[in-house]
Amino acid sequence: MKFLITNDDGIDAAGLNALLEAAQNFGEATIVAPAAPQSGVSHAVTWHEGVRIEPRGEKRQSGSDRFAIHGTPADCIRLGLLHLVPDANWVLSGINHGANLGADVYYSGTVAAVREAILHGWPGIAFSHYRKGADFDWPRATRWITPLLRELLDRPIEADVDSDNLAEDEVGGGGTGGEQCRFSQRDRIRLHRPRIKRELPDRSPAARIIRSSWRPSSASARRN
Repeated sequence: MKFLITNDDGIDAAGLNALLEAAQNFGEATIVAPAAPQSGVSHAVTWHEGVRIEPRGEKRQSGSDRFAIHGTPADCIRLGLLHLVPDANWVLSGINHGANLGADVYYSGTVAAVREAILHGWPGIAFSHYRKGADFDWPRATRWITPLLRELLDRPIEADVDSDNLAEDEVGGGGTGGEQCRFSQRDRIRLHRPRIKRELPDRSPAARIIRSSWRPSSASARRN
């Protein structure tokens, strides 16, 4: 199992590392996240400018395991799935520093990243963490996410399934009870697949700038 992990709080956010810790129980993870916080940018994408890709972290035979993208969460998904990690099986986004409830899902870059992945045919899950009147508890969040991932990854991939709120009996423990879990269907559209035109060297030898043209074509098949 191979994961592409992103967020909207930036590559140095604590929630991103908490999600990485949970995902590594089930496979290999590559981080493709914004270089700076992008909270609230929704589904914005970079159209007419170059997007800088900055490798971070350790180098592996297959390349870097962590990339900082100087763009939006949706940019991270486009460049991640269609250029950096095309063999990813799942996209995971978060853990967001704060709730994404109700209309928040339309403003959230965390949720938009998964929405972008789904439009290209990849399955994904967005995670958010909120505790009223309390500090973020990232170890606890990781404990919650781990059994949830185990359950969802074992299921056959279904089109357009959305979940919100997690119950203790649904995820195998980790909470104090009182929460509920619900699954619902969402409509789906197809997005044009980007084509990488050229790569331009940046001043830093470790960085690249990608300039893309966007042309109509069928979305890629869902990765199983």
